[in-house]
Amino acid sequence: MPPLLNIANLVKGIVAKRPSATIKSPYVADVALDDSTTALAHAPALDCAGMCMPGKEVMMSTRKPGGKTSHAIELVVSDAQKNTNERVLVGAHPRLGELIAEEVLKRGLLADAISLNGSFKVGPVTDSTQANKKSQDQTISLKQQVTLGDSRVDFEMTITNKETSHRVIFEVKNVVCADYEKGTEPIKLGANHCVVVAESNNDTSYQRTALFPWAKSRSQTFENKKVCSERALKHLRNCYDLATERVTPVVLFIVNRSDCESVRACHEACPVFRDVLEEVTRDGVVKALGVRVRWTENGGCYFDGIIPVKS
Repeated sequence: MPPLLNIANLVKGIVAKRPSATIKSPYVADVALDDSTTALAHAPALDCAGMCMPGKEVMMSTRKPGGKTSHAIELVVSDAQKNTNERVLVGAHPRLGELIAEEVLKRGLLADAISLNGSFKVGPVTDSTQANKKSQDQTISLKQQVTLGDSRVDFEMTITNKETSHRVIFEVKNVVCADYEKGTEPIKLGANHCVVVAESNNDTSYQRTALFPWAKSRSQTFENKKVCSERALKHLRNCYDLATERVTPVVLFIVNRSDCESVRACHEACPVFRDVLEEVTRDGVVKALGVRVRWTENGGCYFDGIIPVKS
């Protein structure tokens, strides 16, 4: 299968300082390059839950001349679990989640993972030449950033057959964090460094789990409760309200790393998100699933399977 994305000509570096010594924005970092020079890099994910701190390796794209920064941080290297030699690349740039989701939806890679009413299938998006063929059982179109209800949804897929149509609404969450097996966790280096130790289970061997959301504090409010992100919770409620027999909402967790076998709501950071996600998905009104991807050193991003969303 060809890559979902390909970020060409990535440049490796080590974060030296964020904010930069010359530009005091938290979104700009000084990154040391192999040739002993320092690049000014856009850091759109800030410290990326502790994976984009001084001393951490990053991989950057080169930006067009004329701006304040010469590079943008695209990938980071996850903290290795102790006693392992793993090197896991993580898609850190926030825009990557939606770009990956768009390619997954266009190619129909969720067709077997999402069941819909009737004979509708979340198949590949129909191109203009296919749409003109009368023999098509169904046609599929995809729109991005559509206002529905009281917020915008990331994607609206419309599936049309000869008699009627069905819409699938996708709310995309970009997942970069993961837990650690007890005894393998690194030393926590700051308030926003995500170090969550998995609960031990003597009945099963440890498998790494991706975590969402993550923030150093619950600084926002949703339904009179402190939360990491009011916006993320508002979107969950909106998904639930949009559901009908002809509209299926889906929360799509893009696990932007290849070392996790499942994904779950991170109650350690935001118990309210965990509770609301369980509430809206409990009866299947809103569906939730994870898509795992694998990044390569040369900037290729590959579909790596569907993984379950655990409670």
